[in-house]
Amino acid sequence: MKSSEIKIQQKIPQQVFEYWLEILIMYKQSNRDEDVYLSERCLNKAVKWFQSSPEIQELMSNKELVNKLKKQVDSEMVQSE
Repeated sequence: MKSSEIKIQQKIPQQVFEYWLEILIMYKQSNRDEDVYLSERCLNKAVKWFQSSPEIQELMSNKELVNKLKKQVDSEMVQSE
């Protein structure tokens, strides 16, 4: 396995799991002909797609939006602890 690939551990925080599900859902919506499963293989493929997607890159270039989302995620993580 390459170091850039995600290794699914037995116990992961709920927030991370939900984030992975969102990526898999977006991947499936953009690749309707492809079978997508909740598996390490599909997750790695979806993350690579997510990181290289022009639409996602455009959103990520919006620093104000990115900072707002980071603050929101950080506050949700603190609340869940």
